[in-house]
Amino acid sequence: MTIRRRRVYDEDHEALRASVARFLDSGAAERQDVWAAAAEHGFVGLGAPEVDDPRFAAVVLEAAMAAGLPAFALSLAAHDGFALPLLAGRRVATRPAVVDGGDVRLAGGFLRGRAETVVNGMSADLLLVVARTDDGDEHVVLVEAGAVHRAPAEPLLGLEGLDVADCAFDLALDGNDAGNGTAEPIDADLERARASHQLALAVAAVAGARTALDITVAYTRDRKAFGTPIASFGNTRHVLGSLGARIAAVESFVDAALESPSELSLASAAALRLCATEILGTAVDTGVQLHGGYGYMWEYPIARAYAAARFFRVHSAGEHLQEVLADAVGL
Repeated sequence: MTIRRRRVYDEDHEALRASVARFLDSGAAERQDVWAAAAEHGFVGLGAPEVDDPRFAAVVLEAAMAAGLPAFALSLAAHDGFALPLLAGRRVATRPAVVDGGDVRLAGGFLRGRAETVVNGMSADLLLVVARTDDGDEHVVLVEAGAVHRAPAEPLLGLEGLDVADCAFDLALDGNDAGNGTAEPIDADLERARASHQLALAVAAVAGARTALDITVAYTRDRKAFGTPIASFGNTRHVLGSLGARIAAVESFVDAALESPSELSLASAAALRLCATEILGTAVDTGVQLHGGYGYMWEYPIARAYAAARFFRVHSAGEHLQEVLADAVGL
């Protein structure tokens, strides 16, 4: 029995979900090269504009979160949900990463600045850098990663294995003969790509919330207090029932966006990501509470989910998106 039946996916999407689940269950999740293995199986790149159906990429994100692989999901969301839409119409046989944040400036023919915690930043051979001019305009600049000083960022708790880099830029635009490398401004639909990325993060976050709920329900059925499963206690039932209702509400928002992606504005996508990451936070908080002391033990999946959820809530939630939401309510 479920609170709502999802109708957003058809047989093709569910067949893909089964394939991804088999792949992850086969031990691929334990491999260091899970990204490369997933790409070989055709599970990476489904967010490319030519696929023209974000539900296929969403299925892979949901499967990754269900398998307890939030690092892989974040990496995939950045690649399929952000980098590929920015590269629409360009054929590049590379692994790109997006730099959207930090303090990277475009002035006087040079690209200079720093950005921290760039997802996929160390493994990328191409960087798509969102740079700001002195008058506030934003431009997407294509940079060969080898021309950028990169260093591994501090590991993120709960997201071990996630490729994150700190980057420093000091490059000349193509045509200039100074600087430590060259950069090429490109035409790209930044707002549409940002909306796509926000949707991908929302998909992963809601799937993570659903997974945290399932983990907690299973635990409360097995865990006994005074000889009785704690799942039978009134407080447990009411708390988890309420959580399930709130997850279903946000999930319906996600499903509507997946069915009509062309109608998704950046404001709607940012609102969706905000609601999804907040319900993820609520789900893992509730799970840890109902696990009691075991919820803080790393051997339990809910502890790892709790740690990973913190990054979801701050990742790609910069001031520019807060301003978009403020503008949307008429401020």
